[in-house]
Amino acid sequence: MNEKPRALLGTVNPDREKELTSALEGEGYDVTKARSVQAMLDSMDILSSPPDSPPRRRFKWYIMDANLGLPGDGTYFPAQTIYQHVKSQVEQGLSNFMALTGREDVLRKVREKGMPCVLYVPDKPDLTELVGMIRQSQ
Repeated sequence: MNEKPRALLGTVNPDREKELTSALEGEGYDVTKARSVQAMLDSMDILSSPPDSPPRRRFKWYIMDANLGLPGDGTYFPAQTIYQHVKSQVEQGLSNFMALTGREDVLRKVREKGMPCVLYVPDKPDLTELVGMIRQSQ
């Protein structure tokens, strides 16, 4: 029996959560939802130190708001916090990471830091690019 691939979704936006959960489940993923960086770390079973320790519970996809828990802020530190834990898995092709933002300035900053990020406009979400990446990763 094959186990479903798992995705960890971090967002505080209920509409975004619903849309992304539907898209991921439609691609055969078991989705774990988190509404804060700490909830994501807990779902990953991260030990408190060191700050870049790999997760003991791995997901195929880590998808999150770049500013998870800091709405309206132009920061990307929540995404950077999670990415530092999964970067080696992503680089080895074992997992995938995607930050989401509705702001062009945050998109630019996140990409400058070497993290994958897509623009996700709340009023007009286009999941085509993200779903395409999910399909290619299977």
